[in-house]
Amino acid sequence: MHSMTQPGAGTTHVAASYNPDLKLATRRLSPQRGMTSVDWLTSYHTFSFGAYKDPEFNGFGTLRVINDDTVKPGGGFATHGHQQMEIITLVIRGTLAHKDSLGNGSIIHVGDVQVMSAGQGIQHSEFNASQQELVHFLQVWVIPNDHGMLARPRYDQRRAINPAITNRWQLLVTGDPKLEACTIYQDVRFYYAAITPGMQLPLEVGANRCVWIHGISGRCEVNGERLEDGDGLGFVSHMMPGKLSVGVDERQSYPASLLVFDVPPLQRI
Repeated sequence: MHSMTQPGAGTTHVAASYNPDLKLATRRLSPQRGMTSVDWLTSYHTFSFGAYKDPEFNGFGTLRVINDDTVKPGGGFATHGHQQMEIITLVIRGTLAHKDSLGNGSIIHVGDVQVMSAGQGIQHSEFNASQQELVHFLQVWVIPNDHGMLARPRYDQRRAINPAITNRWQLLVTGDPKLEACTIYQDVRFYYAAITPGMQLPLEVGANRCVWIHGISGRCEVNGERLEDGDGLGFVSHMMPGKLSVGVDERQSYPASLLVFDVPPLQRI
């Protein structure tokens, strides 16, 4: 299997002393997720959400929600409010129409990333922008830092995923405003990658980090652990930096795509 070394986006240089391979902390297979199903919506919940409660999966570090939503044509979430939460939306298929109390109105396309810092409070709605096609998207919530808890609400949207790029980490969301990505009030790094058969992609992780891997499509292995559509794998680096390695079997006839959510713990590990 070929390995891709990336000194640029998606790779962080670390000290010589580190865990060569992070160990799996938890696994969440796609069929084990919670589900909400109504006339216009099918939503799979990686973590506890709404009426669905699972004390074993209330979040992972400051990562609080991953909802895998499919909305029928014309359906959607009517205006509702949020406070003290970072909300990230990534469209996988179709188009999503957004409106909010800050006066923003936009269409979110495949490859776009939208972030809202709810802070003191924001109202918004999300509807399928099509009357013919389904929209499939992920909504991700992150607990903000202390400043984000009390900040004025803000919004950003940008094209973040280039479908022509394979075997490279594409940075989607960060807590560092100096980087070319959507920013939120938390020390996070969210990445996307599409990995072709026979390739292996490394990612170095800092100390005291919680890293959740979410499979979007295809099949791959993360540090030897299998990941398929909708599956989740959680790794913790504890006191030393470490490394993740994502590989796709060369005998596989299609690439694998996945998301990496690199977040701090709720408290020091």
